[in-house]
Amino acid sequence: MVDDSSSDNLIRWGKTGNSFIVVDSLHISQSLLPAFFKHRNFSSFIRQLNTYIVRLKQEQKELEKEMLGISKRIEATERRPKQIIALLCLVAEDPEILPRMMLKTEQKRWSSVLVAVDAGGDDVRVVSGGGWGSIGVDVGGGLEDLDVRTPPPSYPLLGGDF
Repeated sequence: MVDDSSSDNLIRWGKTGNSFIVVDSLHISQSLLPAFFKHRNFSSFIRQLNTYIVRLKQEQKELEKEMLGISKRIEATERRPKQIIALLCLVAEDPEILPRMMLKTEQKRWSSVLVAVDAGGDDVRVVSGGGWGSIGVDVGGGLEDLDVRTPPPSYPLLGGDF
């Protein structure tokens, strides 16, 4: 409708090309709107334009958010080879570093263990104290400290216990 040069006396693009100018809304309602829409109401036309613009802006925000996520994933993917090379350099300098790193990871994993046990009707909750040391045991309202020395799991695939 706006691109048609024969209707420039009624409606035309603005100077920058990102807006349009309505010259004669009465004639647009009578002649142009029925050709493109199921009504002649200029106010309805403006409402439809506003709804369309709002939808476009929402879609644009969603696309920008999606593009930001994609950009972050690309950056993470680009960092991985550098991280792998850095790890390989560490392993070349100290071949025992991998077993120590795996042990440290396992210790962190087990340091926050929470176990619930039903001991003959009494609720017993075992809560780790933050390491391989003491563990508090709640038995029916009283907290008792136990000194538990549980060794970390071994790694036979790495050539022995570490």
